[in-house]
Amino acid sequence: VNGVRIGGISGIYRGYNYERGHFELTPYTDDSVRSVYSIRNLEVFRLSQLSSKMDIMLSHDWPANIWEHGDGTRNGTKEGLLRFKPHFAADMESGRMGSWPCWERLTKLKPSYWYSAHMHCRFDALVHHSETETTKFVALDKCLPRRQFFDFIDIGDEVQRTDDGRAILDFQYDKEWLAVLSTTNKFLNCTFSYTKLPRPPHDA
Repeated sequence: VNGVRIGGISGIYRGYNYERGHFELTPYTDDSVRSVYSIRNLEVFRLSQLSSKMDIMLSHDWPANIWEHGDGTRNGTKEGLLRFKPHFAADMESGRMGSWPCWERLTKLKPSYWYSAHMHCRFDALVHHSETETTKFVALDKCLPRRQFFDFIDIGDEVQRTDDGRAILDFQYDKEWLAVLSTTNKFLNCTFSYTKLPRPPHDA
């Protein structure tokens, strides 16, 4: 959008569904209505094929380990997070909180910004990849009164406007992503069996 590259991955990480195919069909059962929004290894594999810079990433699940990178602001300390959500502590210690595939993509794609939801609280972090590369992480709260569910950033070039002041938005298909979808379509699995995928060479 106007030269800003935006990516995303939907759903929640659940290890027991991660390598299975998209087997769910309507009408959903009590089980499949919950498994259908589990992220699958194919989506993560496709993201791993990207080599160009990502500006913004969106995910429902938090990347695992992100709470260790709080930016020190009012909304950005692990201690403050645990005061607001003390029940997070057990899941943090056991490794059940957050998505490890999202964390891996964050450290490989190195987007400028990463936004998540899911945990119903605001949390700000800053992941340093190098001296010059960082990812600003923001978890947004539930959309309720007096909760921090909005964020504003300035990114990219100034938006051009028409004579009557309307913004001109230039939406484009991402050619690299279309190529990834085309070349990985052979791995699409719509059964309950496990999806076999090659290891991305640049992740080795």
